[in-house]
Amino acid sequence: MVYEKIDPLLDEWARANNLRFLRKYQGADVRSVDIVDTRGQRYQIWIDVPDMNGLIGIHVWDYRRPGRRRDFIASSNDLTEYLNSAVKIAKSWSGT
Repeated sequence: MVYEKIDPLLDEWARANNLRFLRKYQGADVRSVDIVDTRGQRYQIWIDVPDMNGLIGIHVWDYRRPGRRRDFIASSNDLTEYLNSAVKIAKSWSGT
């Protein structure tokens, strides 16, 4: 499977949150977004390609503290909910 199946959901979520996905990194297809707090600290949310069962890995981590990470497994039905949770986690780490 490829990202094309979930891109409409990701694009809608990104627009609603005033965010923009990185779609290529070192020649590979990716879906990643940075959350930047008021102090300039960055937190990354990235999304795995859906597996053959349609399950999607969602990951959030702190660039400054790589051990600070949370991982979720979602379906396309609850993808937005988990992306919202990832943003809340990033914001709680930043204190904003």
